[in-house]
Amino acid sequence: MYRKLLDSSYLARYALLNAVDISDYLVFPSREIENAAPRFDFTPPEDTEALVPLLNQVLATRSQPGRTETIDQYLERNRTAAFLVIQHDRLLCERYYNGYDHNSICTSFSIAKSFVSAIIGTALHEKLIGNLDDPLTKYLPELKGPFWQAITIRHLISMSSGIAYRRAGFFPWNDQPRIYYSLDLRRLALHARPVETPGSHFLYNNYNLLLLGMVLERVTGGYVSKYLQERIWKPLGMEWPATWSMDSERCGMEKMESGLNARAVDFARFGRMYLRCGDWNGR
Repeated sequence: MYRKLLDSSYLARYALLNAVDISDYLVFPSREIENAAPRFDFTPPEDTEALVPLLNQVLATRSQPGRTETIDQYLERNRTAAFLVIQHDRLLCERYYNGYDHNSICTSFSIAKSFVSAIIGTALHEKLIGNLDDPLTKYLPELKGPFWQAITIRHLISMSSGIAYRRAGFFPWNDQPRIYYSLDLRRLALHARPVETPGSHFLYNNYNLLLLGMVLERVTGGYVSKYLQERIWKPLGMEWPATWSMDSERCGMEKMESGLNARAVDFARFGRMYLRCGDWNGR
């Protein structure tokens, strides 16, 4: 009954879930992202205790003047799930806190935006998207009016679309929770409102991600999570499958702004790809 209620009402989600949490992947429906062999592994450290002196370094606390704590204690107190340090493909440190371990799933929150950016780049490389300066309406022709025609893919991916976004305060009528708890993200995105000329300035805005997700659906002819699976998750040799939370079973759109769920070590593999400017062992 609880799950049925969450899948049928935005206000029920807002009232019952109430606060964003790292375990929210448990309450949203999701789509699986498969991994594939061969697995890429970081080289284990020669000295597993090499970074212990760093983590045991004592610092003054800002919240309680006059008191001190170690970096290790600081990480624990601030509800850290995982702390990994990687250098030259060597996993120098892998620590977990607050009941988490190597096998624990962590939801990405806005790290998902970097995955979206990467697969937009992939679609551009594969010429599924012609140019970053293409108008959004080339891919979503149902968007009518001069304002929509002025928005380009570049505007969306650089957070300068000119779309209104009320972020302050987590009230039910604000855009932040409306997107996070929406049961139909596509419909919500199509009802976004203009506030200024596209390209005027940067505004952190999750409507941009929804529209990019819709573009990816159109140009790939499938689910965004499937495209990520085939272009990034499998080629990078991720250790585990992942999931991408959706708005609802009925609408089935991935929560483009936040809901990619994976293990910390696989997020680190993705970080390695960025560190190497998109090069993965010569590919």
